[in-house]
Amino acid sequence: MSLLQFINTSLPANYSSQENLLGWAEKIITEKNDFRKFQFLVKRSGIAGRYSVVPDFSNNGKSLLYHQNPNGDPPTTTDRIDLFKPAALKLGLNAAEKCILESGIGTESLTHLITVSCTGLSAPGLEIEISNQLKLSPYIERSTVNFMGCYAAFHAIKQANYICKANPEAKVLVVSAECCTLHFRNTGREDDLLSTAIFGDGAAAFLMSGDYQEQAGFHLVDQRSQLIYATDEMSWDVKNDGFEMRLSRDVPGFIEANIKDLYGELSRRNGIDKYDYFAIHPGGKNILEAFKRSIGLNQDDLRHSYSTLKNYGNMSSPTVLFVLKEVLEEFKASGLSEASVFSAAFGPGLTLETAIFRLTRNT
Repeated sequence: MSLLQFINTSLPANYSSQENLLGWAEKIITEKNDFRKFQFLVKRSGIAGRYSVVPDFSNNGKSLLYHQNPNGDPPTTTDRIDLFKPAALKLGLNAAEKCILESGIGTESLTHLITVSCTGLSAPGLEIEISNQLKLSPYIERSTVNFMGCYAAFHAIKQANYICKANPEAKVLVVSAECCTLHFRNTGREDDLLSTAIFGDGAAAFLMSGDYQEQAGFHLVDQRSQLIYATDEMSWDVKNDGFEMRLSRDVPGFIEANIKDLYGELSRRNGIDKYDYFAIHPGGKNILEAFKRSIGLNQDDLRHSYSTLKNYGNMSSPTVLFVLKEVLEEFKASGLSEASVFSAAFGPGLTLETAIFRLTRNT
């Protein structure tokens, strides 16, 4: 087992409430039928508001990206990536600095850095830029998880776990940063309308190290993944006018039909009948409801996922870390000495990622 600690998060400055988003969209989405669809999606999304690295969605007339072309042409992928690079660095760096400060360790103690992102890429990449900004050792081992979507944080956890199992003295900093709102596409496609309705921007960072039993944090008990449907029902492609997402309305059904067996198998092999907490990636309200029905949970069991969805929307890869942070904060106030946590996320493929954690406080 490895120990996941010191989860910290970061958000951009631009906040857009549901009302602001609809006010903006009414001006941008000129086809009335498309706007009515978008209005329906926003109002039933379970999201109160989201954050963006650009001010475009706040209905205040300010724009960095979507109103800049007088001919009405959409911004190119180049336009979007040019904004992604400084914005993702700022978000990721802020979360990383808070994580390091809370941990109390010096940056010279870090042995590995893993960055996660699917909403932009370049070389030198986020892992090198964050390493340079933090003034980490030039000998630190760096790697990155790119373009794996909403479940990518689980791959970073796996990588960090492999490192810590091979070297219990390792200290791995993981930073996940996403700028989903840069990829708004005003096409009228149902998938593009849904993406705009649910996605926001944010970042999270955590430290993983050898499993010191006396330390507080999430002790990784077990992980398991499953490719349940090799298709483009959930996909993410680079186009000339931004990244194009496909989010089939069948995705919640695929999750509902498959997660129960994966959940049951992982629970049985670890001898767990009941969990104290659930930390499920809030990919959308329908996905949470499908998970709830399949496992037989109630609304309160997924309160941290619903809360994260309401306050931030779906931020892709860091979102499940926001949920885990909420779980940790409630646990600290609970008086419990330890607790079991089941966590899951979903992404392209269609892929399910799951993990069990044992949450402890200092002894």
